[in-house]
Amino acid sequence: MSKLLKYNQYAGHRPIIKWLEALNFIVDDVNNRADNGNNLKVEQGEFTDEITKEITEQILLSLSNLSAIKDSPNCLTTPILLSNVNSWYYCIYHAAKSMISAQERKTSSENHTQTAKMFDELFAKKGLIQEPFSFRYSSLVESTRENEFDSQNVTSFKLGGHDNALIRNYSDAKSACFAKLNGEHKYYREKHENEIKKKTDFKWSDYNPKEAQDFRGDKLNNKGGIGFLHCAFGVRGSIDYRNINILHRDSFNDKSIQNINGYLINIAIAFISDMIFFLRKRLPNKEYQDILDTIEDYAINPDLRALFQIEKA
Repeated sequence: MSKLLKYNQYAGHRPIIKWLEALNFIVDDVNNRADNGNNLKVEQGEFTDEITKEITEQILLSLSNLSAIKDSPNCLTTPILLSNVNSWYYCIYHAAKSMISAQERKTSSENHTQTAKMFDELFAKKGLIQEPFSFRYSSLVESTRENEFDSQNVTSFKLGGHDNALIRNYSDAKSACFAKLNGEHKYYREKHENEIKKKTDFKWSDYNPKEAQDFRGDKLNNKGGIGFLHCAFGVRGSIDYRNINILHRDSFNDKSIQNINGYLINIAIAFISDMIFFLRKRLPNKEYQDILDTIEDYAINPDLRALFQIEKA
């Protein structure tokens, strides 16, 4: 197979891997993650057995997906890469659902997009999750995104292509994270803009009139923000659907692929750690201990059990 074909094969995933590299840089760089987690201002709640069971089941699903990544070989082939990134997403997704159930004190029946929106509103917006999972835009309105981008002290960052920028420091990593957010923001904004035009109360042929722009702005503002979980969901969609045709091609040679399992594991453990910091404050001691006991009863990777035991309340 030619070098060009190998590059083209990888090019579709280069932005994903560069984003994962940026996330990994930041979670490695946050040395005071435990201190910040312990300082969370979270009100303890009262929980029924049903809700505690829901939280526990979501945690176990999260840990099972992380175990699948930890127990697999390094990502030397495309099928393993796609499988592990998919498992990584579900690890994040189920951990987020456990947090939502704990915060809302009800079972979670939301789909993936609704879960991303709820997580952004309940945690990223309120400062109950740490960087890089807290990075977000508060609105789908483009002018708001531009203002918030300018306030973040980040620069334009090219995630894809041969000449993509290197991640050398925190500023590069944060800029790469916001480059990914920019892409997701554009996707959701354009999706909703097309839907708004189809509404019966949209009285214009396009968005050129000022009244049409105001109408669009009001509708977009009601859609909420865009955050980390939206980006992760976008990656899952890319892996599952848009790039499935490359499953049986040869493995990549890029050094980043050699490190992909490490990125996935580090990011997932950082997210799970933030989940633990939240749950141990949100749940009464008895319910939290019940969750620990349940985890001990299942054949989950010992390292992951240790992660909970170390943070035991």
